[in-house]
Amino acid sequence: MDDAMICSLFSFNQNLFKREYKKLSVYRNNQFEMMKDLNGYYFQFCNNILVLELNDDDNDEENEEFRILKLIDNCETQLILNASELQMLPFITCGVLILCNDDATTFIDMMTSKVVSLPTREAFKLEQIHEILELSNSGLQLKKEILIEIFGEEFPNQIKQCYDSYIQDQINNFPIYSQNCNQLLPFSVLYQYFSDLDLERKDKISQNLTSLTNKIRSQEETLGNKLETASQLLNQAVSQLELLSSVEVCQ
Repeated sequence: MDDAMICSLFSFNQNLFKREYKKLSVYRNNQFEMMKDLNGYYFQFCNNILVLELNDDDNDEENEEFRILKLIDNCETQLILNASELQMLPFITCGVLILCNDDATTFIDMMTSKVVSLPTREAFKLEQIHEILELSNSGLQLKKEILIEIFGEEFPNQIKQCYDSYIQDQINNFPIYSQNCNQLLPFSVLYQYFSDLDLERKDKISQNLTSLTNKIRSQEETLGNKLETASQLLNQAVSQLELLSSVEVCQ
């Protein structure tokens, strides 16, 4: 694995972290301090971060087991589950991490670490997953009826409450959020990640985005709305991504 390719910044519990290949560092006293080695894929929803830990033993190619860890205070980790035989790279929707193989699909509630496994359906596979996704004001998420089936009636509201609380905390603690919260909407950024999808899928997502924008416009003003048009939102997101990409993180 090319360590020059894996370098990123993220905020967690009001601290700035840098992940550089296996090394996880926190920004303190005007510099990044090395905290621990933690090699894997990071998935974040608000102040909840799960890590799919990768096997560092290059000589143990037959070991296909992975661990899902939750990052907690002081860069400590909590084991959530052991996973094996992954045929699809895990991915995150709002508040839910999804792991899939031919036999079972595992859903992890990122807020409470609850794990639910169901027999794999066609809809859960990568080729069809877009059919059960929708855009919400918290980002791209599984359709409400799917969330309720897996985690119960209150789960969609728990996602919204977690997201609203997180955004309010960012606005209170980081002035740049309060200045830009009407433009920096997560589903606008997430939409960019679908740029390589075929036109039919992109059109479907675009229609959902426009519908959601109009729906929120028609409602009473709440935290972080006053939406511009969908195209303006996407342009804002692209500008922010370009700004971030221009900052040298790796020396």
